[in-house]
Amino acid sequence: MTADPTPLYTYRVGAVVVLVLLLGLVMPLAPNGTVAALLLLGLAALSSPTARQSVTGLPLELGVGLAGLASWTVTSALWSPLDDPGKAARTVGLGIPGLVLIGWMRAAVPRSAQIQTALVAALIVATAVFLFEGLSGAALMRTLRGEEAATAAVNLERVGRGVVLFSILLWPTTFALGDRRPIAAVIFLLAGAAAVVVLPMNAALVGLVLGAVTLLTVRVVPRTGLTILAVAFCLYAAFAPWLSGKVVTIQALQARHIELPTPWAHRIGIWSFAAEQVATFAPWGAGFDAARAIGAREDVIEALRPQFGYAPAALPLHPHNAVLQAWLELGIVGVIGLGLVFVGLLRGLWRSSLTPWRRAAAAAAVVTALPPFVLNFGIWQAWWLAALWLAAAMTVGLLIRHEPAGS
Repeated sequence: MTADPTPLYTYRVGAVVVLVLLLGLVMPLAPNGTVAALLLLGLAALSSPTARQSVTGLPLELGVGLAGLASWTVTSALWSPLDDPGKAARTVGLGIPGLVLIGWMRAAVPRSAQIQTALVAALIVATAVFLFEGLSGAALMRTLRGEEAATAAVNLERVGRGVVLFSILLWPTTFALGDRRPIAAVIFLLAGAAAVVVLPMNAALVGLVLGAVTLLTVRVVPRTGLTILAVAFCLYAAFAPWLSGKVVTIQALQARHIELPTPWAHRIGIWSFAAEQVATFAPWGAGFDAARAIGAREDVIEALRPQFGYAPAALPLHPHNAVLQAWLELGIVGVIGLGLVFVGLLRGLWRSSLTPWRRAAAAAAVVTALPPFVLNFGIWQAWWLAALWLAAAMTVGLLIRHEPAGS
């Protein structure tokens, strides 16, 4: 593909390199800054060739899924109790700079070693900062916010949010670094895993473990591994309301004398309530971000938690499960779109020209993102959507091989 004219292309590379290096500090110290980072990177990368590259070559399922989700999300805002189509459009609009950045990485990385070097350097910087914050009680975050040592736990939670994006990128960064410096790659992976362990974000740690299993499985049996992942996700997406409404419930756990820590029991109560509401608003869903209006019961949850030792069935702000939130707010159309996106991602990996290990690293990155996706965040949280788009673009940039001139 023909890229920008040489001077402009050089300026774009320089701008992207600087922004990527800054992202190494944004991840641990300002995770909400992923929105600004994505917008600035998308703007720096924007050009006519990049815009074309962002949509060409996408697997059909992925393109249809993304387009369907975006259009249905905005449409559903028309009957949502929040009645805010503008917010819906702005939220799904984060996909535009995301796609532009992905297209630019596909075009530019083979021509410029600087970009991949900057991506690796950013993750090394982030590793050092995450480790320091985890071991020091978030000293840098507390200093930036002007807070005392007594707020260490709260600030560690803030830092821990950023480790989600970091954990996704551990796998592609390790293999981008490992081609030339295998020992450095091993050290980086171990240090990065330690950073995830010392920070209070259990979903990122679970994702890292599942990512390791995925890495080995897809490397040994790539087609079978990717197929299993696609089928497993689609089955869960299809049956999530039934599982949370009838099978994995507080009552079922108590009947089996299974005791869970309060936060996990809390999740199960939220999921049960969300599953019940899915049936109420089927088949088209309650509309964009409707969970905020459906479940405004945070005060009840907090009042009952000490009394029962777990949270009752209720819904504070969002279901803490992207699949259930899609069912609740977007209905069957949203869930089908979500399934198409996931299947399209995996089909794209199978069709790619990546080496076996790099394909496995990309699959591991996808799976590492799943636990936070179904355990933690709301699907309309802008910083989280921006983090996912950044993860996709940076994974592309890390795993595409640089092609030296004359090769």
